[in-house]
Amino acid sequence: MRKITRVALVAFAAATALSAGTLAVLWFAWDPLLPAALWLARMEWFDVALLVLLAICALGVIALLVAALAAPGTRGHLVIEHDGGRISIAKGAVRSVTERTIESHRGLMCKSARIKVRGRRNPAISVRAKVNPGNHVNLAALGATLQREVATNVSALAGYPAEDVEITFTAKTEASTPLIAKQSAMSPAAGA
Repeated sequence: MRKITRVALVAFAAATALSAGTLAVLWFAWDPLLPAALWLARMEWFDVALLVLLAICALGVIALLVAALAAPGTRGHLVIEHDGGRISIAKGAVRSVTERTIESHRGLMCKSARIKVRGRRNPAISVRAKVNPGNHVNLAALGATLQREVATNVSALAGYPAEDVEITFTAKTEASTPLIAKQSAMSPAAGA
C-alpha cells in the first residue's frame, strides 16, 4: 500500500470516528457528556469542522467505492500454484486462444467466449463459446472437431486439461441474410 493511500485511509477512519461520535453524543443527548457537547457545539468553528469531517467521510466512501469497482478481480487470471511459486495466465489469453482456434476454420466466427476456472492447486478449466457457423452444414461433426481442438489448445497453454468445452452454434448474422434471400430468389420454386 502506498503512503498516500495509507494516510488517506487513516484520515478517513479518524474523520469517521470523530464525526460519528460527535453526532451520536448530540443526537442521543447522553447526560454525562451533554454539557461538554453543548459547549463544543456553541463554538464558532464547530459547524465548519463538523462539515469538513463529514466531507472527508463522504469523499472516503466515494473513493473506496470507486476503488472497489475499478480494481481488477482475482478471477481475471488463471493462477496455478506449484511448489516453486505461482504462475498467472490472464483469462484474456485463454479466451484469445479459443477464438483463434475457432476462427482458424474457414467461415466460422466466434461471437463470444467465456472462461471459468475453479480451483488453484489443480484447476478445472471450462470454456463456453458461441460460434456463427456461416455456411457449414454438418454442425455435429464440426462441433466435435472444435471441442477437441479448443480443449487441446487451451490445455497446451494452461498446462492443465480443459475439462468442459461447450460450443453453441448461434443464428446467422444480418450479413449472411442477403445471401439466403438471393439464393431463394434464384430457385425454380421462386419463379413459379
